[in-house]
Amino acid sequence: MNRFVVVVLCSVTVSLAAQQPADPKFEVASIRQNVSGAGSNGWNIRGETLTATNVWLVDLMPVAYEITALQIVGGPDWVRSDRFDIVAKMTADATRDQMAVMLRTLLEDRFKLRVRNEKREMAIFELALANNDGRVGPNLHDCSNLDDKEANSNRRFTNPPGGNVATGGCGPMSRVAGLAAGQVQGIVHDKTGLSGNWRYNVFFGPDLPDPNSANPNLPSFVTALREQLGLKLERARGVVDVLVIDSVERPTPD
Repeated sequence: MNRFVVVVLCSVTVSLAAQQPADPKFEVASIRQNVSGAGSNGWNIRGETLTATNVWLVDLMPVAYEITALQIVGGPDWVRSDRFDIVAKMTADATRDQMAVMLRTLLEDRFKLRVRNEKREMAIFELALANNDGRVGPNLHDCSNLDDKEANSNRRFTNPPGGNVATGGCGPMSRVAGLAAGQVQGIVHDKTGLSGNWRYNVFFGPDLPDPNSANPNLPSFVTALREQLGLKLERARGVVDVLVIDSVERPTPD
């Protein structure tokens, strides 16, 4: 290959690289370790500002990588003990997906976080039909063939006083699996075999009855799942996508 062709090819390569859109980043971000000893923590997004207060690194990673905390393995002890405060500015038109990429980039830049994907066998829960005849519960409705207004209407449901109420508009059964995962703090795989879209309304109390509750007779979440939605959770083992922390460093405060 002659020198002219090499120069032209190099020029084209540089030009194409320059045209590739860069991953979105926060316009400015501050990270400081929180040593207050406070137990509470949380997230807040107001306008163009994301604020995370008193959070662990493993609190940040599920948002950045769109996984659950249970799918994060490895790393030094401090990623689950040291707490941090973050204030970051983004553009006004940033989407939820772009914010996740911005946070991922922030963790990689400031925490020097390096991860890899693996599949591992782990303890999980399987969401299955509770009734042998395939019937679902009275608070789970197939909305696949309804128009948008009817599909997302909850007027058929009534809620008792007190306790917790979880309501889902028309969507796939994976949403119920996601609800269950949050309540049992575990990984839940949908094994119901229910296709299409469903809406649900489930009300429940704490696992142990609270005599001070406005309604101390509310069922636990697992009982409510069976009685109201006609579903059950079964313990199992399954192959799960996990994120392995290869290396990470404490950030320099600014």
